[in-house]
Amino acid sequence: MKKWVLGSCFLLLLIAADVQAQKNELSISVGRGILIGKNDSMEATVINLSYARHITDHWGVDVSFIEGFTYKNPREDRNLTFNKIGYDGSQIAVLYHLTSTSSGKRLIPYLTAGIGFTSDDFTELPSYKVVRLGGGVKYFFGSEPTFGLKLEFRNEIIGKNNYIFPTGERINLPNARLGFIFRF
Repeated sequence: MKKWVLGSCFLLLLIAADVQAQKNELSISVGRGILIGKNDSMEATVINLSYARHITDHWGVDVSFIEGFTYKNPREDRNLTFNKIGYDGSQIAVLYHLTSTSSGKRLIPYLTAGIGFTSDDFTELPSYKVVRLGGGVKYFFGSEPTFGLKLEFRNEIIGKNNYIFPTGERINLPNARLGFIFRF
């Protein structure tokens, strides 16, 4: 909870600094994916809160706070029960919009690449590096694009860890997210 409060304060500072019309986006999205390890995989749900700032008509920066969880389904021979695994993360990424964001177009495809960190408890356990690669499309409603939807496909590559899979291996998280955007 402390991370969300600090993250929200950081977002407010970014928003308050040099605000220009239609250059900022706040979005929340929910998605599903599969955590893929060397010898195991499991489904995962991700909730994402992000702030994006358009630097030019095509380039932007995105700061994201991620809350995710999965239910580990052990093999029958392990004789274990289902375990809920939660994880948090933060990422900073570069956005490249394939069409101009100031053109008033409703449909804007984009690419994204970034880095970040994730852990199941930032206060006590070490965090692990995450590389983010993906793309998506934004669709805005009305003649003045203020509200819209975002569909994003991304792969998050989590560095060696041992809190999701006990073998300490690298994990891929290909996922799809759908969300709402508020542009101001």
